[in-house]
Amino acid sequence: MESLKNLALKAVSKRVKTLECDNKTLFEECKKLKKERSETKTMFFNFATKQDEKTKRIMELANIDPNQNQNEMD
Repeated sequence: MESLKNLALKAVSKRVKTLECDNKTLFEECKKLKKERSETKTMFFNFATKQDEKTKRIMELANIDPNQNQNEMD
């Protein structure tokens, strides 16, 4: 029969391995979320840039100076 000390050591060792596994899983999940966040930021930036280009083009076609004050247009 194993001593109480050995049983305690096995239980602690098993728990440490579980925590290390959980930590690794959380680290991988965090890395994945950071990558997704970065990709989302890039997609939003690209979308905003395209919208700015479209707006600028519309203003050019309408002969509107983008630097002109809105009040002056009315």
